[in-house]
Amino acid sequence: MSQRIIRVLWADDEKVYEENYMPWENDQYKIELEAGVTDADELGSILAKQARFIDAVIVDANFADKGMPKSERTGSGLTKSNELRAKYGEGSRTIPFFLFTGRTDDVLKDMFGSGSGLLDYFIDNGQKFSKLVENPYKRLFDRIDEVVSYQRTPEFQMRNQYRAEFEAARLVPDAERLLLQGLLYEYDDNWKDVQDYFTPIRKIVERIADECVDKEILPFVNTLEGYGKLLNCESVIGFQLNNRIMEKTLCHQLSYLLDITQDCSHGKKNLSLGVDSYVRANRNTNLFRSVLFVAMDLLLWYENVVCNGSLAKRDWSGNYLHKGKVATKVVSLSNGRDVTVYYSGQYQLEKADGLLDGMDVEIIKSVSNNNKDPYLPYYVQTGFYRVF
Repeated sequence: MSQRIIRVLWADDEKVYEENYMPWENDQYKIELEAGVTDADELGSILAKQARFIDAVIVDANFADKGMPKSERTGSGLTKSNELRAKYGEGSRTIPFFLFTGRTDDVLKDMFGSGSGLLDYFIDNGQKFSKLVENPYKRLFDRIDEVVSYQRTPEFQMRNQYRAEFEAARLVPDAERLLLQGLLYEYDDNWKDVQDYFTPIRKIVERIADECVDKEILPFVNTLEGYGKLLNCESVIGFQLNNRIMEKTLCHQLSYLLDITQDCSHGKKNLSLGVDSYVRANRNTNLFRSVLFVAMDLLLWYENVVCNGSLAKRDWSGNYLHKGKVATKVVSLSNGRDVTVYYSGQYQLEKADGLLDGMDVEIIKSVSNNNKDPYLPYYVQTGFYRVF
């Protein structure tokens, strides 16, 4: 039986989570530290961003709501963490909190008051642990495994069922969140747009392609469909792989994924394949899941490619039309209005968000420029250049 992976968020001003026993594991489970913080303010910030990827929270008794504690009796952090527990530790998505402290019961009562109820949650649920007993970490982690495994939230189940895929997703920006979002989708009669389901899958593939370009595994081309053809060893805008790096089977799956997701992307419905009408008529997520599993295979492929040290960068043929720096100049129009023109060499660039003077640019295709500027005879649309 494989280990259960349990991710914890740990708040302790003494940073005990930095000890060399992390991660803690046995045959049944492995405790991984998602993040360690020293005050409740940072604890709340991480929970707001990563709650779906956290299975349990460990808190100390003596830490501050913000900054370092001013004394050995500072308990404002625990007070604030109880407010966070009420927000994130209740309802359908429950994150259990555990108190792990070196303070005795008498000191805790003196700090928080015997009748305040602040400690009741931890005591009543058997989730209060002392650092002063024998094998304190084993006792704490065994109980965390027991509680989390009993709850078995959908997020916990999915991340453990598809552990390899989630590990691979960590290599691709935002892919972990998009993958979990996809796995948790269920059919809903209130769907406004089927594309809302399929777009995250396409985003995963886009991010894989972007990472491949950044690492020079692939040249920059202007469409996902272009990358699909390129990976299948077809020529795309003059570029071609020298050696196959993706199996034909996966290339075929990728082509299928791109066909399905393109059919319902950008607000278009019922194109050549009629994905939107098909999904609504069948009232299930089977088609959606079929392409999601392809995206998961692509993540595993990317992880294998990145971790394979023998793979040579730029193992592809073809040249960019132009590579250079972005520059700008102000041009006065016939109506008296001044406009800023972006260009590189003899190529005028269509304006896009984030385009700045001084950026590096790679151009793969251009057309004749209609502005009659003899110094800029070529025009490049946004899809045919890359800046970085």
